[in-house]
Formats: sequence, structure tokens, C-alpha cells
Amino acid sequence: MDTTYDSTFYDKDFVEDTLREEPLRDYSRSILSKSVVFPNWYVTGFTDAEGSFSINVKTTATDKIKVGLQYKVTQLASSEEVLHDLVDYFKVGNVHIDNRSTGTLKYQVQDLVSIRERILPHFEEYPLQTSKALDYKDWSKAVDLLTNKWHYQTEGKQLLFDIKQSMNNARPSGGITWMIFVILLNYTGYKDLLMEKDHFNFG
Repeated sequence: MDTTYDSTFYDKDFVEDTLREEPLRDYSRSILSKSVVFPNWYVTGFTDAEGSFSINVKTTATDKIKVGLQYKVTQLASSEEVLHDLVDYFKVGNVHIDNRSTGTLKYQVQDLVSIRERILPHFEEYPLQTSKALDYKDWSKAVDLLTNKWHYQTEGKQLLFDIKQSMNNARPSGGITWMIFVILLNYTGYKDLLMEKDHFNFG
């Protein structure tokens, strides 16, 4: 079979069998809890589904700016183990309460050194596959700005504001969903890594 991904066609039996054996959200969680080796591409797929890249910019009374960067992955408290697996994988970051009213927790990385040395290298080698890749690309530009301290210059500060305004909710939707990402796995090199039942010891 030609393994080139075609958005107009997918192996329906493969998808139905996969989802029948393991519900979608639990399917993600089971890979983490049962795998012998934490799969690099899983981190990317998990981030495509549940993660975000954000920039927080505040202007002080003296017209200086304070900038915060964050890579975040959220889960219900019942899936807390998955977030700690991310801590183990990246060797940086921590798990905190995200929203008490919704009962969600978050894995987050905020310090510039950890982002530059741990987060960026992963997504450069294992790039995001949904429209979230566009947010990541903008976010990585902000990392460069802060690393080189260009945000202290007028032009750099304006560029940082422009980047922030174009990201996340401000960006038009249209990227593939997590369901489509699972389908995509059936037609790329990710399939053997993520879908090999013997390796991941699925039920």
C-alpha cells in the first residue's frame, strides 16, 4: 500500500480497530504508562493535542517590559501521571494546578534556559504536525528575541507584541485535529513507533 498521507482517504478499519481497543484519551495515556521507552514522536503528538506555547508581556509604569514564555500541557487531575512523565522526559519543568474549577493540572516550562536547551531541540527534531506548528514557530522567534535581549530595543519590543498578537486564539483555525493526527500516523513513519502493540503492551 502507498503510505503517502492523503487527507481524502484513510484506512477506516485501522482507525476503528485502534479506537475500539483503546478510547482516544486513554489511548494517549496508556502509551505513556505502558511504554518501555518514552517515544519522542508521542511527545509531539501529545503537545499537538493538549499543549500550548504562550507569551506573556507586561509593560511597567516606566515603559519597560516584562516577558514570560511558557510551554504548557494540560490534563485532568486523573491523568496526572502523564504530566510527570513529561517532567521525566524533558528533565525540566514541573506540574501545577492549572484550573481548580475544571480540575485540570498542567506541566509547564517557563525559564528561558530550559526552553532553549530542552524544549526547542525536541520540537526542531520532532516537529509539530498541526497548525500548532505555526504557534511554535512564532514562539521560537520570541525565544531568540529574549536570548539576544532584542526585546529591550524599540523595534524588538514591537516585534514581540506583534508575535504575541498573532498566536493561539488570534490565529485562524483549520489545523488537523488529534483524531486526524491518529489517522496521519497510519500513513507516516510514526505508525511503527506508536502503533506497535507488542512494544507498548496494549490490552
